[in-house]
Amino acid sequence: MSTAETERDLSGDKGVVATTAAKTDGDRAADLNTVVVNYRVRRPQQSAVGDASPSHEVASRDRFEFVVDSGTERFAGLDWAVKDMRQGDRCTFRMTTQYLPPTEGADDDLSGWLEVEVELLRVDAPKNVWSMSNADKIE
Repeated sequence: MSTAETERDLSGDKGVVATTAAKTDGDRAADLNTVVVNYRVRRPQQSAVGDASPSHEVASRDRFEFVVDSGTERFAGLDWAVKDMRQGDRCTFRMTTQYLPPTEGADDDLSGWLEVEVELLRVDAPKNVWSMSNADKIE
């Protein structure tokens, strides 16, 4: 199977491309689910002859929690990534800097595309607002 056959354009503009497939039978994340992920952002390094050499990690977060597709553009790359995964998966994505997850503290000048490894630790369904008390709704 060629690389082109395994890669999937998740964003529609090649800004977020899945380079590995889901492997587990866990729950799939959907809009408004709360998820917890570990992620690593790496800059692929090229050797002098053009072969890929070990990548350089520029940012990482452990146990990062967010709400999927909550309207926060800052997490758009992660939104597409986790909706392509199942709980327990560790998958790799290629993202342009426009879609990168938060990279506070990254020293490198981030441009072009980077490799983002995401591990989906937990998927929680949104609360059913119809069954919540008024106090819980206000909270």
